[in-house]
Amino acid sequence: MPDDGAAAEKEGLSAKFGRWMAVYAAYLFLAGWGYLTEYFAVFGVKRGSVEFGFEDTIAEGFSLLFGRGAWWLSLVYVLILVLAVLIEVVWKKPGRMVDAGVILCLVLFFPLTYLIATRAGTNQAVADRGPRTTLPTIAFTAPPCDYRGKLVLIKGELLYIYDLQYLRKAAGCPFDLPEPATSSVPQLWLVRHADLKDTRVIHYGKGAQP
Repeated sequence: MPDDGAAAEKEGLSAKFGRWMAVYAAYLFLAGWGYLTEYFAVFGVKRGSVEFGFEDTIAEGFSLLFGRGAWWLSLVYVLILVLAVLIEVVWKKPGRMVDAGVILCLVLFFPLTYLIATRAGTNQAVADRGPRTTLPTIAFTAPPCDYRGKLVLIKGELLYIYDLQYLRKAAGCPFDLPEPATSSVPQLWLVRHADLKDTRVIHYGKGAQP
């Protein structure tokens, strides 16, 4: 009997842990989705036109906690942890009012998480369109011309390139760029990797100027 009780208690703890991990995963996914959609919206990419995997979205939501201007999310996650401890450890048999309060808090945290993540996405995109961008520089040849720009995203065979400029211009260039090309005009170019030659990606350290 003691062994059965210990096994039941262990199973109960595992179920509780899995339940709260699912809650955390939902918040991480919401944060990652809000950040990514708002980030690419600033570059002119419509919502839903670029699909991200479930794991990538959760990873993005987690990475927001580290240097993405969304440190308020840490407070949200800590509050959820406090709620989990109170429910599962302190209040082992909570009443209906406590359950309702916890559910209300979890529901209210959803729009808060979304707002924080979307604002972080907007701020990061605006920064990446400026002179102190964190985007890597891509240089390539599309005969007979050479180009450079800021690599925003690689999705399959498509390269999303911002602020595309000439490195060497000749007659018959495949990409007709405006003159002069400036980052004040948000132009995002979609280029197939198979159409390029001598592609080089240069990544600058954090805070470095290209």
